[in-house]
This record gives sequence, structure tokens and C-alpha cells, in this order.
Amino acid sequence: MAQFSDGTPFGTLPNGNQVHRYALSNKHGIRVHILSLGGIIQQLFVPDAEGNIDNVVLGFDALSDYLADDAYIGALVGRYANRIHRGKFQMEGKTVQVATNHGDHHLHGGFKGFNRKIWKVSPQPVANGSALQLAYLSPDGEEGFPGAVDVRVLYSLTDENVFTIDYQATTEQTTLFNPTQHSYFNLSGKPLPVDDHQLQLNANRVLEVNNDLLPTGKLLPIEKTVFDFRSPQKLANGLHPLAKVLAPTNGWDHCFAHSTQQPLQAKLFHPKSGRSLIITTEAPGLQVYTGNHLSAPFRAHQAICLEDQCWPDSPNHPHFPTALLRAGEIFSRRTQWQFSWS
Repeated sequence: MAQFSDGTPFGTLPNGNQVHRYALSNKHGIRVHILSLGGIIQQLFVPDAEGNIDNVVLGFDALSDYLADDAYIGALVGRYANRIHRGKFQMEGKTVQVATNHGDHHLHGGFKGFNRKIWKVSPQPVANGSALQLAYLSPDGEEGFPGAVDVRVLYSLTDENVFTIDYQATTEQTTLFNPTQHSYFNLSGKPLPVDDHQLQLNANRVLEVNNDLLPTGKLLPIEKTVFDFRSPQKLANGLHPLAKVLAPTNGWDHCFAHSTQQPLQAKLFHPKSGRSLIITTEAPGLQVYTGNHLSAPFRAHQAICLEDQCWPDSPNHPHFPTALLRAGEIFSRRTQWQFSWS
């Protein structure tokens, strides 16, 4: 049966608050280590076709490394994942200015977003598995966002090898809410580039971006382009050999979308180990990011993020899906990671 283990000390913050590490595991050998800091998935162990169990996400062994990290490794991201142009938008007839922590623009919640917060962690009962609820109350005005937001994230693991992320949030006044989980996957379990991984994605459009990786507002069809992942494609096709095509990213850093009523789904496969990961999300977009700017102890293109989210800069594009959350509404979204090996 899937099991939960109580938190163990992982380190102490400069303000004296302690960070704990928790674990979820199942009967097939999957084990997930989760930190109270940022809801970080620190390690995720998965068997391969030969029965070897390896960690398939990037993570650090020391708290000090997470405190210095600027790549959001393994963390919950919010209030707003991805970019907002100049951190500015109109909402209910007023101009809202949020933190500009990425040059002139807002990125992933600001200077001290969800990834920098201590979450309250408690075990929760789930059918045929084990779960942790993470809770955080984001105060009115945090990083410039209006309205206090009560956020709950449920991480659960079942004996069917499904890891589920359930997001829920309520607010006291209209605000933006667009969370994601920012784990970096490498299904080889080794410190190698992910260019030998294959990706399949049921999206038929990609958002065009400018040199600041902000959407222009155009959605481009992917047919007969390097963005067409409707059948499995090696990630190498979008790394160094086609860097000039994908400039300025030198790799994938694009939001994909589709126009059907079916959930957005991606399959990541590593042929040598036999490991595969299917991500299914209720979010309208999936950001595919191949760690183009990772630095020591990691390196560029060592892992891939598949970030479920609303489209970048959505408040500045009225035809994009909305990320507005109003008083009295309940934000609810589910994302599932299904692991297999053969």
C-alpha cells in the first residue's frame, strides 16, 4: 500500500523557521520526497525496466542550495506562473503593478513567490494511496497582487503509480491565480542531457513569443513545424541543431495549447530505461522548458519541465484564457503524473 512518512528536519532558515521533508511511497517502489519549503519535490524515485530505482527529478541535498536557487527547481510556483509584461495589467478598471523580478517583467510569482514560502503540511486520507495537503495563506498585496488567497495543494500517490496534484484556492477580492509545479524531469536518472528523450503532446497550437519570451498574442499552428509533437519526437530536434529556429531560447521554452475539449496531455519517454511519464492536466496550457539556463551543479538541457498553467501574460491578452479569480469562486484544477516502465 502507498504510505506516508512524518516530516524530518531538512534545515533551518535564516529567520529560525525549520524546513521539514516528507515522503510518499507505494508498493511498486515509487518514492516522493517533499519539502515544506515551496512544496518542493526534492526527489522522485521510479523503477526502470530492469528494476533499477533512480531519482528522475533534479534536486539539491542541502537547504542552502534551494535558498540560492533561481531556477524554481521542484517548487510550487505562484501566484502567477510564467511571465507578465512589465508586471502590469488592467483589472476591474484599475491598473495593477506586480513585482518585476525578471528584467522589466514579472516571472513566477515575484521575488518571494510560493517557492520561497513555508507551507503547512498535513497527511490526508485518499483511496488506495497516501497524500499530503500543503496550505499557504498569501496575504493581500503580496508581490503586488491584490486580495488574500487561501491556497491548498494536495499531493497524492497511489499504487497505480499515479501522482496527482490538486490545486484549490479562494480569495477575498478579485485577483490573478495561475499556479504550476516546476519539477525538472530526466527519466534516465543520470546527469545526462535529455536530448534522447521522446515527447508526445496532443497540442495543435503554440504561442508565438518575442525576444523576451512574452507572447505576441498569436497562436501558431504546429503542423509541418518543429513544434509538432502530436507523434513522438526526440527532444534533440529542438536543442542545439535547431537553436536558430527557436531563437532566442536555444531549446524549448514554449507554451502549447489545443482546441479540443479533451484534457491537455503529454507523454515523455526514455527508450534506454523504459521509463515513461504521462502528464494529464485540466490547465489550458503546458509550458515545455528544456532547462536552457540551468547552471552548476546542473547544466543546460539536463532536464525538462512540463508546466501546467494558464497561458503567459494572459491578463494583457483578452482572447487568452482568463486567470482571474473572484471573491466567492473556488479555483480547482487537477494534474496527474502517470509513471510506467517496461
